[in-house]
Amino acid sequence: MKKYVKPALTMNENLAEGVYLASGDKEICRFGRTEANPGSDKCQTCSVTGGASDTTMPGQQSYRKEDFKNCPDNMPIKNSSDKDLSEKNS
Repeated sequence: MKKYVKPALTMNENLAEGVYLASGDKEICRFGRTEANPGSDKCQTCSVTGGASDTTMPGQQSYRKEDFKNCPDNMPIKNSSDKDLSEKNS
């Protein structure tokens, strides 16, 4: 591209199509998830660290599904059987 051409924004009320910025109605957690998944390494680590981290460092202990307590961002829990696990650990 040899010459920069500034993009122009135009509006046409007669069209049924459009561009939507920031569309979506689902909330996401600090690590980009829409649901807490007790079977996920990311969610297990986040739960144990209170949201401070979503990854274990080299040489650090790995967490298991049983270590998941709850989502620090209060995201819904993915599977109903996992909800029972969360309630048991509360």
